[in-house]
Amino acid sequence: MQYSRVRHFLSASRITGPKHNILQLELGAAAGGKPAIERLGPSGSDSLSEDAVVSAVMEGVAAANQRFARSWTVSRMRYAPADSAPETVYSHLAYAILATWEAGGYGNSRTDDPTAQMVEPRSVSAVCEALDAMPEGDARAPLLIELLTRGEHERHEDIVFELGLIGDPAAVDAILAAAKEPFAYLDEWGNLPEFQRKCAYALARIGTPQSRTALEQLASAADPRLRVYAKEGLEHWPLPFKAR
Repeated sequence: MQYSRVRHFLSASRITGPKHNILQLELGAAAGGKPAIERLGPSGSDSLSEDAVVSAVMEGVAAANQRFARSWTVSRMRYAPADSAPETVYSHLAYAILATWEAGGYGNSRTDDPTAQMVEPRSVSAVCEALDAMPEGDARAPLLIELLTRGEHERHEDIVFELGLIGDPAAVDAILAAAKEPFAYLDEWGNLPEFQRKCAYALARIGTPQSRTALEQLASAADPRLRVYAKEGLEHWPLPFKAR
């Protein structure tokens, strides 16, 4: 299991042989008592049952609340419809995310309140301003990672290209999630295929076992174009590059 924070989401990904699943949870009050759903990639005839995924996640959250005497709620959740069945695995993923948070595995203190930290996200414009004020170099990576999966800007192609050059392994989960995201402006401009290809090459440039696993996951995505680019990335992995 691999854990990371993607913006205000607590993320866990599970890859066992040909099977792969990713779940990202944002903790906070849910409108109408149900979390908002964000899909990482397109749905198809053989996609997971969204209702079953949500039900499994809620079961995992309830189990974690009972185990740790907490009252966590999920305001938003992300999953990939093309990921592997059965849907019951998402109960284990949700529980694992909260157990990892409770243990401080996301870099938090056990006394931290994740809801308080996530209710007031830093605006995209503020992150962009902070990034623009920084000189080129590896120190830009955390801000680039934060922006990569966020909307409300039109920098995604430049960001993923720069993350590939930096080669920070911490970017793998964000690149994997972004590659599956059909950003509307990129689609309208006809640049979505090029962005997906840049994501594949960025993963190849990072050149870690985790980045290869991410490429293997993308190589079995529902989007046929994404599968082609992921296989191209695998052919070049690890792709040498000159560090900044």
